[in-house]
Amino acid sequence: MRNILVVVGESSGELYAELFLKAWKKRGGEEVSFWGIGGERTSSQGMEAVGRVAELSLLGLWEILRGIPRIFALKRKILKEAALRRPSAALLIDSPDFNLPLAKGLKAMGIPVLIYVSPTVWAWRYGRVKTLRRVAEKVLLLYPFEEKILREAGVPCRFIGHPLLTEVRGEGGEGNGRRVKEVLLLPGSRISELKRHTDPLLKAVTALEESLGEEVRFTLLQAPYLSESLFAPFRIAGVTLSSGPKYPLMERADLVLASSGTANLEIALMGRPMVVFYRVSTPTYLLGRILLKVRSISIVNLLLGKRVVPEVIQGDFTGERLAGLALELLKDPSRAEAQVKAFEEIKRAYDGVGDPSGSVVEEVSLLLAREGRPGKESPPPPVPRNVT
Repeated sequence: MRNILVVVGESSGELYAELFLKAWKKRGGEEVSFWGIGGERTSSQGMEAVGRVAELSLLGLWEILRGIPRIFALKRKILKEAALRRPSAALLIDSPDFNLPLAKGLKAMGIPVLIYVSPTVWAWRYGRVKTLRRVAEKVLLLYPFEEKILREAGVPCRFIGHPLLTEVRGEGGEGNGRRVKEVLLLPGSRISELKRHTDPLLKAVTALEESLGEEVRFTLLQAPYLSESLFAPFRIAGVTLSSGPKYPLMERADLVLASSGTANLEIALMGRPMVVFYRVSTPTYLLGRILLKVRSISIVNLLLGKRVVPEVIQGDFTGERLAGLALELLKDPSRAEAQVKAFEEIKRAYDGVGDPSGSVVEEVSLLLAREGRPGKESPPPPVPRNVT
């Protein structure tokens, strides 16, 4: 039986992998086995995990530097497994700081690589297009503006749409007009994010309670693989903790206070107003100020091409500032409605796009069909020594 390597390093990437695996089963045809780096979602679909998502859940310059030995060890492990198992293809999802170096090793072994979710070369580190040209059979894109950028750089690519559009079915909040306002907190899914966001979030909760009293209620969505102890300060503050499912929580919310990330797009597709925040280590922030080409951090604002969603980052991310922006949206329905109306532009940008997960299945199937044709290379050689 042929096998396919799948690697994910983020919770959002694991969702995309899960949807791909489900779509593969629906497709029928040749039976193949899947293995790689995943989590509970991919394991539930029968994928064998030789590494876990949590091992790659790093963010920021300092966190990555401290995690380098572990990252290199995991990369060596995957390449050694690839040399033994000889996968017919590799599907590397997001996490470019791990997946692009891994792709180089796989390419050297003769294993065709699909990159699913482009690195944000339009935001920073444009030089990664050179790596994409060398290692990727194709890059599968989530956002419509990416295709022109990569094609002009000579990178084989295909805009397939965003898998969240097939998952999120938001019809607006069910509680508009309630006396008690529901505020959903999304502090992030990494330990580093939670640690940096907890203090200002708690101060914002206190400020909103002082202003609104019993007219506001808070729920926090917990990342499933983070320790319960990390959320204890929120429990003590009277915030309701929930492990999901997240879409009903979003739909009930009058406002979402969200860490910058994929969740921003989910919130927009659910038709809920939001304020976005983020804080990283000082070295990472200073480096970002030098290298970033974009002024917004939320993908929602980037897709809309304007600052529709308020953003508070780094030193500007204080409890007082976040609470002030939240109050503007909670007390003035017209502001919230304007946000939600603007979000419709995002949905229109994807009109006519097919099922993204089905498109990934198509691309993987093409690679499998190519394998073994006359003129193809012999089985991949052993792992190169310089795998780090």
